[in-house]
Amino acid sequence: MFVVKNAWKSVTRNKGRNILVIIIVTIIAIAATIGLSIRQAATTARNTGLENTTVTAQISLDREKLISESRNQFEWFRRIRRFRPVW
Repeated sequence: MFVVKNAWKSVTRNKGRNILVIIIVTIIAIAATIGLSIRQAATTARNTGLENTTVTAQISLDREKLISESRNQFEWFRRIRRFRPVW
């Protein structure tokens, strides 16, 4: 019983300090709660966004363009090979 009486006297004796401690603890608790709720909301938004995102793309090869560029390149190499500088 002595410990409880002594603790209660300490609480009532330093009212200003105890009120300040209670305010600080309350502010820290509120900040932690807000931070956790923001983190959870961000995770939920990210997961929802990823679920709603659909990728619709198709990669194809334009064979006609590839063949025509290949022919043009072949012709260019033939012209270079025929070219003989005159010294």
